[in-house]
Amino acid sequence: MQAGINTAETTGPQTQTFDIEWALKEYEAFEREHPDWDPTSDELPEGMQDPLEALEEERFQRKLAQVNRADDVSNFQTIVLGKVLHGTKDNTDLWQQMRSAFAVRGGNAVALEAWPEVYRELVFEIDQTYLGKRDTQRINASAVLNGYRQRVDSGITNGAVGVMGQLMKELEEQNPRNNEVDFLASVELCRSAVVRRMQREKWAEADRLTRGGKPPEEVMAYERERDQEISALMAGRTVDETKINWMRDLSGLERRMTEAQLEPISCGLPCMDGMIGGGVTPGRSHRLHVIAADTGVGKSQLATMCAMGLVLNGCTVLFISVELDDEEMQARLIACFSQHLRKPIPSWTLEKGRRDRELPRDWHAVRDEWYQMETDGKRAPLGFVFDRNLTCEGIEATIQQAKDTNPSLSAVFVDHFQDIAPADNRLKGYEDAKLRARALAGMAKTHRVDIFVCAQLNREAAKEEFPGKEHIADGYSLARYAHAMWTIGWYKHPDGSKDFNRRWLINAKARTSARKADNTVDMTDKWELQGQLDYSFLEQVS
Repeated sequence: MQAGINTAETTGPQTQTFDIEWALKEYEAFEREHPDWDPTSDELPEGMQDPLEALEEERFQRKLAQVNRADDVSNFQTIVLGKVLHGTKDNTDLWQQMRSAFAVRGGNAVALEAWPEVYRELVFEIDQTYLGKRDTQRINASAVLNGYRQRVDSGITNGAVGVMGQLMKELEEQNPRNNEVDFLASVELCRSAVVRRMQREKWAEADRLTRGGKPPEEVMAYERERDQEISALMAGRTVDETKINWMRDLSGLERRMTEAQLEPISCGLPCMDGMIGGGVTPGRSHRLHVIAADTGVGKSQLATMCAMGLVLNGCTVLFISVELDDEEMQARLIACFSQHLRKPIPSWTLEKGRRDRELPRDWHAVRDEWYQMETDGKRAPLGFVFDRNLTCEGIEATIQQAKDTNPSLSAVFVDHFQDIAPADNRLKGYEDAKLRARALAGMAKTHRVDIFVCAQLNREAAKEEFPGKEHIADGYSLARYAHAMWTIGWYKHPDGSKDFNRRWLINAKARTSARKADNTVDMTDKWELQGQLDYSFLEQVS
């Protein structure tokens, strides 16, 4: 009995396509003619291969359809999207919870393969809004649709605004009464349903390969590949970390060029802004900067002032310190903030308290303004971490955690470089410093943040009026990866004595090239820091 072409004139199925009714009739006829044949036997009688394969294919398709119905992922995803788009308030926190459930890390995008095709364009727009790559910073139906309409009207995106709007309307109408409990349950069910479906499809396909006589190593390779896909999905990506780009798709580059171009955010210090392109640019930041000084000169103070300036100008900042504990960091940062309000409160008063146990005169005004600026959205979030056992792995984990919570994080301060634990105790000092510097530069690029690291000057710096990068401890290792480098030193009188009320801020990266024949430095690469511990103001030396 041979399989032929499935037409009106023939009885067999079409090549590679099986007629189930024909297979059942052939199977029943064969059983009547061969009552002694064992159906569980691995040996197929001659002429029965095609009908049995057709029946097995039918059973597999029915089982797969049953699995898909049991794990109706789109149902849960409809609830999730409906809640995220519902209302007029900002639902960014809900989308963040969804990303966390699927372990989408930091600035990575949501894996679109986990969503039904009809929702993918909408999910992409919501996620790009969350990542700060759209003009609007709010997530709800109206805000996302307006952002999508602007991109379509300007020709950046090829799409149908009407179709997108209708889809959003349907999602909102289907989920008007969902509460937060429903949302969280739907997120968890959605995640588990996606994984269960992928696992069952993997097992079913592996079983088919085994029954089809595929070699065991080929079946194992298939299962290993599917396991990697499932793990990748749960990690918020659809490919392995190592990906070779063969330049077949330039859509990512096009999106990058057409994203909203954000202006650099000033750190409030013109002498530093000029060396870093005007400030820190959210989403485009990926550089390493170094602030170096001897002990007690003020590198940590300058770093806290720079961090506060960025926060007040709208840049989300993380401050990691091995020297200053939580209370000391809060005191330094609020002291800088009080300078901004022209109601200065010395940091030592905040750190050590007062014997009379009374609050500083302007404390309530400074505190209330700090809270109010957050409520009004006039300042960006500011986080800080005290870690006495600082390691490069710990720094990266902290940055990753902060980036997961707030993707707008654009600047990280690390105080300081020499206190970071060795990457490898077996290496010599300069070799280990090179590894730590390279690790910090890699973190900046991986997580799209500007990292400002404080460093110590070496002994030779005390002999110099204008210390440069060669006077930074491990400076040559840092200089290889640093975009900008500054050194701070006490102002020296002609007789060599130091003026402890005045400080120089030197562009250490360009100091060597700027040195003149008379051993002086070009004044455009040197600024004077005026003020006491809180750096009440800075101005460029004319």
